Amino acid sequence: MRERTNEEEAEDESKETDQYLADETPEQKPSRQQELDHSPDKYTTGYDAFGDTRVGIGSAGGDVTKLIRHNEGRHRSDGNHSAREAARDKVRVTESFCSTLDLPSHQQRLAVAAMATMNLDRFGRQKRLGKVALATIKVAVEWDRSRRFPDEGLSDLEEDDLPTRMLDESDYREILDQQDVSKADLYSVSQLVKRELKKEEFFQSR
Repeated sequence: MRERTNEEEAEDESKETDQYLADETPEQKPSRQQELDHSPDKYTTGYDAFGDTRVGIGSAGGDVTKLIRHNEGRHRSDGNHSAREAARDKVRVTESFCSTLDLPSHQQRLAVAAMATMNLDRFGRQKRLGKVALATIKVAVEWDRSRRFPDEGLSDLEEDDLPTRMLDESDYREILDQQDVSKADLYSVSQLVKRELKKEEFFQSR
C-alpha cells in the first residue's frame, strides 16, 4: 500500500476543519426568538427620541425611501435584516414622516405607539411600510383632534371650525404622492389600522 504523503494528510485535515466550521454555521431561517422579536407588543416603548430621529436615520443610509423598500414584505429574518431591526424600522419610518409633518410631540408619540402596537402581517397585501405608517398617522392624529370636541357639539360647528383632516394638509398630500399612495389605498389601509387598533384596545387606554 502506498504511504500517504504529508500533503495528502494536510489536505484531509483541512477538509475535516472546513466541515467542522460548516456545521457551526446556523441556518438562515427565523428562530423562535426572532418571531417573538416581531411581536406587536414587543416595541411599544423604548423607541428613539424624536429629536434624534429624522429622515436619514437608520439602516437606509440617509434615505427613508430606501429604508421603506428595504423592509417591504420583510417581517422575519432573511439573513441580512433581523426581525428586531425590521420592528425598529417601523418606528423610524413613522417618526420620519411625523417629523416632516411637524406634528405636535404628543401626536407623534401617539402615532408611533400605534404603529409599534400593530403586526403588519395581518395587513396582507396592504402591509407596505410607508403606506401603513401614513394611514396610522392619519388615524391617530384625527382621533386626537376630534376627541377635543364633545360628540354632541360637532354637529353645531361650522365647517371651518371642525377638526382639520390630514388630507386637507398639503404636506401630508405631498408625502402621499412621494410614496405613491392613492386616496383609495389610504382609505382601505386606514380601515385596517382602525380595526387592528380597536382589537388591541389602543385608544381605550388613552
